[in-house]
Amino acid sequence: MTDDPNTGPGYGARALQDRFTDLYADGDPWRADSFYERRKRAVVLASLPQEHYGTVFEPGCGAGELTLDLSARAEVVLASDPVAVAVDRAVEATRDLPGVTVTVGALPDAVPDVRLDLAMFSEVLYYLDDATVTATLDATLAVTPSGADVVLVHWRGDAPEAPRDAEATYAMVAARPELETIVAHVDEHFLLHVLRRA
Repeated sequence: MTDDPNTGPGYGARALQDRFTDLYADGDPWRADSFYERRKRAVVLASLPQEHYGTVFEPGCGAGELTLDLSARAEVVLASDPVAVAVDRAVEATRDLPGVTVTVGALPDAVPDVRLDLAMFSEVLYYLDDATVTATLDATLAVTPSGADVVLVHWRGDAPEAPRDAEATYAMVAARPELETIVAHVDEHFLLHVLRRA
């Protein structure tokens, strides 16, 4: 039995990547300069419990707006996105920052095999199926030492491509015994949680 590339394993991820690639063809699909996005980034940064981090991982970095902000709080930022157009824009936005590396990659394979002090999952995990979230958490927790931080940020509105909402995604991650929630911000429009690695 062979896998049908249009319905078999991985189809959902491929379809989602194609959808996001189409969105980036129209310019700025997430309206990164909108008040909502600017405010959300400010709240995320204010919620980080450490002033400075060693190595930060940011999957789903998009065009690099949050990547730029994180670079001021970290020695190294390892950012990735499955959409090549987004990566090109993020590379351009961060070209003068020697501590930032941006690559094309999808979760869970994008999780780097290096020690991470902060994993920033902003608007990404709720797009992944349960198995991919589990594999991503397994890979992330394998490279985060005790005391490292894991941040979740998800829009509370209806994301039609997402298999679960912000609350269910947080619950799935918070169920991991290796993680303890230390910051919880419930906003009208988004949820933000910082979890500490035990």
